[in-house]
Amino acid sequence: MADSTTYYDHDSLFSLSQETIVHDSERKGDTAQKDTPFEEGEDLVPKKARRNDRLLPFVLVLIGVFLSLFAVALDYSSTGITMLYIGSYFKDASQAGSASALFILTSTTFQPMFGSLANIIGRKLTILSALTIFVIFGLLCSASTSMPFLIASRAFQGIGAGGVISLAYILIADLFPPHKRGCFQSILSAAWGIASVAGPLISGSLIDVGLWRHTFYVLSAMALLAGLLLALFLKTSEKKDTPLEVKDIERQHTSLAPTAAEGDLQKTTAETAAPPRSKKSFVQQLVRFDHIGTLLLCVASGSIVLALQWGSASASIGALFTWRSPLIISMLVGGVVFVGIFIVYEKRFRYQPVVPLGLFCQRNPSLVLLCHLSYGLAVFGMHFYLPMYFQVVKGHTAVQAGLDMIPDQLAGPVCYAITSVITTRTGYIRLFVYIGFALMAVGGGLLTLFDSSTPILQQVIALLLTGGPAGLIVENSMIIGQSTVQHASEVATATALCNFFRSLGGAFSIAIYSVIINHTMDAGLAGIDARYGYGIANHVQRDILAITRFPSGSQLKSELQQLYTSAIHHTSLMVICMSAFGFFVACFIGPVRLRRGEPHLEHKEENLSTTKSRLQTPPATAIAAASAARKAVVEEGDEKK
Repeated sequence: MADSTTYYDHDSLFSLSQETIVHDSERKGDTAQKDTPFEEGEDLVPKKARRNDRLLPFVLVLIGVFLSLFAVALDYSSTGITMLYIGSYFKDASQAGSASALFILTSTTFQPMFGSLANIIGRKLTILSALTIFVIFGLLCSASTSMPFLIASRAFQGIGAGGVISLAYILIADLFPPHKRGCFQSILSAAWGIASVAGPLISGSLIDVGLWRHTFYVLSAMALLAGLLLALFLKTSEKKDTPLEVKDIERQHTSLAPTAAEGDLQKTTAETAAPPRSKKSFVQQLVRFDHIGTLLLCVASGSIVLALQWGSASASIGALFTWRSPLIISMLVGGVVFVGIFIVYEKRFRYQPVVPLGLFCQRNPSLVLLCHLSYGLAVFGMHFYLPMYFQVVKGHTAVQAGLDMIPDQLAGPVCYAITSVITTRTGYIRLFVYIGFALMAVGGGLLTLFDSSTPILQQVIALLLTGGPAGLIVENSMIIGQSTVQHASEVATATALCNFFRSLGGAFSIAIYSVIINHTMDAGLAGIDARYGYGIANHVQRDILAITRFPSGSQLKSELQQLYTSAIHHTSLMVICMSAFGFFVACFIGPVRLRRGEPHLEHKEENLSTTKSRLQTPPATAIAAASAARKAVVEEGDEKK
């Protein structure tokens, strides 16, 4: 039988590598009978069929990631309208704000935990666990019979929401190299953009017909479908940090199979360079997790955020304590103390810290985290209170207020879709972060001109300038952080920390905006109550929407609308200040250019570690291995002769 040599035909991105066996005798024109029933050059499976077999599961995984984040985004966008109605339904509207605050708090606090957990037990199991938590407690929310039961269910549902947010971005970072990551990460940006428009419309439509429980049914069903797609089609490799798709793609770009001598040399070198790593059991992996660090982070951030929520809110959204309350003071001081304890503990934790402090010693990742924090401080409170402005000052319904916010919500995904194409072709990305913060500051300035007679064109321009920077800042700065971390294992944690700092800034933003609005309203209502009496101040403080029920065209209603407009103007200064701070921080980000064909950070580390292991191999061992391999080849040749 003639000798045969195996050649590897590496197909396109979504195809599997196949082996095509070509006999040397056939290449030389030998007419001997073939050992295979297939014709020369014929593949067992056509290339197009192989490509389609690989493409369909890959697309279904992307759909699963999109649906999972879309369900959470719908929850975020509709929580204000839904919680206020449910609070009134249970005759306990003062606690509606607490339900939303705890949901944001838990989703914010547990995002870093899921980022670290993904490195221990794998991406697939982590995102499926997060979706399970989101679905179970979403169904419990729909079955709530009292406000305390709903608040507790929302708090636990926020844990799952935080995990879904982190893992969605982590999976995109794993599946694509940096220069292509932007285009596919725009899918996640589109999920937020579409949900910001669809959320208020869906929840508002269901609430108008008295079916508020069906809001949670819709979200749970969507998350369940996403979980099924990911469970069936997301394949992961033995390495916890790398999905199977990436592993296959990297294998396609490797060289041909090594010869016998090269294989023996590589095997001997690898055995002498480093012993094989023992596989840890699931329990051992969980022991490595930073449980104490997670608890300290929850207590620290929870104390500060809840203190701001409870102490800064007025009676209209559920104030529980005053700023001078011993409980509020204790929570603020205790939160700061626990932050210090958390930093000290994380610095000494040697296994898998939930927040690796080494990231803050790296220039670009640390600056990116500050950019996300400043962005959250600038826009979250604005998005929370602007719909109220359209209802109180403009006299619109809740659904109409959601439609008014469409320019703000759609501008971000559109801007990111454009910049992602530019980044993919040119590699330039840092400039868009500068432009985003500059435009957001201009948009904040236009918000100070809003009143009851603001033209629709001016309103749309202002919202475009405040919403568009979301597509310029959030994803682009996150890609900068992912691409400049020193180790591949830090990509997931850096991604989770970006989401964590942005959401944490958003929680503080809502509290700070609340302080500004309440202070402005209290000062103005004191004068109005003195002139008109009738306990108007107390009535408006308990229910800000009561302004819309005063007689149209009355002097009292006009003064109340002007007062709330003045409060919105004061909050717009927050947008300007935080945008300026973010621009200042972004100016110190180091040069970053993503080039086409740039390998994964994981691939770079593997090449670097392989090179180091070869360099560290003792010379005597390497020479002996090479001599033995050469001798074996010579002996094999002599036998054939």
